[in-house]
Amino acid sequence: MGKVKPFFSVIIPVYNSSEYLQKCISSILCQEFQDYEAIFVDDGSSDESISIISKYIKQHHNFKLIKQENLGVSAARNNGLKNATGQYIMFMDSDDYWVNDILKRLNKVLSSHKSVDILFFNIFEDIDNTFKYHHVSSEFLGENLSKKAAIEGILSNKGYRGYSFNKVFKNTCIGKNKFDESITYLEDMLFNITCVQNATKFMGIDDCLYAYRWRQTSVVNTFGPSHMTIFEALQKIDALVPGEFHDAILVKEKFTCIDFASRFIFKNKIKYNSFKDKFHKKKKIYRLKKFGLGKTELLPLILGNFSFTISVLTLNLIKKIKER
Repeated sequence: MGKVKPFFSVIIPVYNSSEYLQKCISSILCQEFQDYEAIFVDDGSSDESISIISKYIKQHHNFKLIKQENLGVSAARNNGLKNATGQYIMFMDSDDYWVNDILKRLNKVLSSHKSVDILFFNIFEDIDNTFKYHHVSSEFLGENLSKKAAIEGILSNKGYRGYSFNKVFKNTCIGKNKFDESITYLEDMLFNITCVQNATKFMGIDDCLYAYRWRQTSVVNTFGPSHMTIFEALQKIDALVPGEFHDAILVKEKFTCIDFASRFIFKNKIKYNSFKDKFHKKKKIYRLKKFGLGKTELLPLILGNFSFTISVLTLNLIKKIKER
């Protein structure tokens, strides 16, 4: 008789997360629902991450540790996918944590809606122990979301966004899909959109079940050469979705130009001008409110239609106000 598959496989890439790993693991262990496997994929950590996980491996049969050289988060997630046996796949970042008995709630929803291929759920941000609830628009909630709504919910700030950690994927829905290891920024949005193409049944709930720890030093809040792959990611997403989403992706490209330029306006004229030129090569879009943008994105984009430099300076001002 074959081994019974767990209901959930939870894939957790780990890289030098020792400072936060204990809370992450504790939030998994306190779950009332126990039919899961937790797959930790260490991506070449040089801190105490492996020793922390190893301590729990000895005590919990459903904890697994996979070690790899430092190949990046996409390779780590793919390694986890290769070893996952669960009926449903979830992802978690090693510096984040679960709340509100997430597995019990998700199991209840999925057990009563067995045809659902992808289930979306809500999150809140933990910003230095200040908690910010993410509002999801009602158009992305319900049992019978269309594929169009699922795509829009991934692309829109009013939806569930492009994160991988606030979605549950039926294993058969993922199939042979993998994270694109050539993409190092926006890789999870690209993965989500790819999986949507294989799925037919979508559902969204407003339950806030995941705490995303916002850190100033995290990959998404710093800048490096790897961030440039966002443009390639957006191009690949554009090729996957219907043409009606082209302008939504174009808006993301234009805001990225403003955002990246804001980091160089007083530091590197050549880099600043490269983003300015990239911005001006793309068509102007005036009806911006329909794209579900936050205030941080909306005002700079409106101003960008008249002056790129003013839009960049405005974004820098918004960032400084938010940091206070």
